[in-house]
Amino acid sequence: MTTDPSTSHVCLVADTVTQHDASFANRTLEFTEATYLKAVVGGLTDAGFRVTHLDSPGALAAQAPALLREDAVVISLWSGTRTRTRRTLVPSTCEGLGLRYVGADAYSAIVCQDKDLAKSYAWRHGIAGPAGQVVDPGRPFEPDPRLTSPFVVKPLAEGGSIGIDQRAFCPGWEEAARQVATLQEALACPVLIEEFLEGDEVSICLMGADGDSAQLAAVRLDVEGFDLARGIWSMEVKKTLTRPTENTPITHALDPALLRACRRLFDSFEKVDYMRIDGRMTRDGFRLIELTPDVHLGPTASFAQSMASLGVEYPDMWRTLISLAT
Repeated sequence: MTTDPSTSHVCLVADTVTQHDASFANRTLEFTEATYLKAVVGGLTDAGFRVTHLDSPGALAAQAPALLREDAVVISLWSGTRTRTRRTLVPSTCEGLGLRYVGADAYSAIVCQDKDLAKSYAWRHGIAGPAGQVVDPGRPFEPDPRLTSPFVVKPLAEGGSIGIDQRAFCPGWEEAARQVATLQEALACPVLIEEFLEGDEVSICLMGADGDSAQLAAVRLDVEGFDLARGIWSMEVKKTLTRPTENTPITHALDPALLRACRRLFDSFEKVDYMRIDGRMTRDGFRLIELTPDVHLGPTASFAQSMASLGVEYPDMWRTLISLAT
């Protein structure tokens, strides 16, 4: 696929930081680091696109008339902070102003932002997740006796490992109660307690206009010197330990019924275009951790590496993504 950069304009919306400050309650951990922004702009440029970077939905709205005249395509890495609806702002702005964009619409974004809601949604399409309970701010914490330890305790609707350090792994209820209190004091947010899933960390990645035609590939995440199968992919492991990671293609090893369920789930969203279905391969099969339409699109991340396993190199990945704009 070739693209004429003189007539192909991509507007990239991203709030940026030079480098992440990997602290427990830092709400900018989902912002785009300078190295990531450079890699994305480089990939789009190599794919033949002219790129404009804007830093907010407000800037996007202000530039909408010029973008409409050029029939520009919008793609968002924008995170925002605090509000659970923040991932809806860019797609809603695009739809309200008639801009074409790539990625999840507002409905898809809000379903996936809430990790408990996402599990219920995935269950309807044949993908199971761990048992859990939600603790709302200001409500007394009452352990659900149906849950079996150990647990993972995390914010209900954050990303980027905000609020998830190694303390999120809780051997029992005493530790879980302590971590709930810590999160609610630091972030004033609903908290999700889930049964810990032991097993390989797997991302099933899809890209396309619908479930039937989407390109699908799965990778297993391995972290050098860290037993991820018995631990958690926390802020420290991601941001501060900087251990080498490897994304190993494993599509061929997965149950075809699971892959069909992933396609059905992907197809059920009216507009999503690309996403990761993240989970673990337990002794009972694949179990969902989260649905991730706001995937990391860097060249060494799991999504790009999964597409590379299908022969889709980084510039071609961008050409395909931009072709999905509506």
